[in-house]
Amino acid sequence: MGAYNLVILTTAEHDFNNIDNPYKPRIERAIDNLGELPFPRGSRPIKERRGFFRIRVGKYRIIYSFKNLTQTVNIRHVRLRDKHTYEGLK
Repeated sequence: MGAYNLVILTTAEHDFNNIDNPYKPRIERAIDNLGELPFPRGSRPIKERRGFFRIRVGKYRIIYSFKNLTQTVNIRHVRLRDKHTYEGLK
C-alpha cells in the first residue's frame, strides 16, 4: 500500500482498456508508483490545465491530479501522446 491514496477514475479505466497490450504492464507499474511518489522524475505540470500533471510511459501519457490536503492522487486519463492529448480534460 502506498503512502498516498490512489484513485483511478472511470475515465482512466476506460482509457486503459483501449491501450495496446505491450504497454499495459508499464503503465500499471507507473500508476502504482504514483501512490508512493506523486511527483516522480519526469512528471510535468500541464500548462493548459492548472492542477494537472503528466508522466510519459512510452507513447502514452498518464494524466493525474494531486490533492495535498487529502494526500490523494487521482488518475484521470491514460492517453496517446499526440496533439490532442490534453483536449477535454476534466
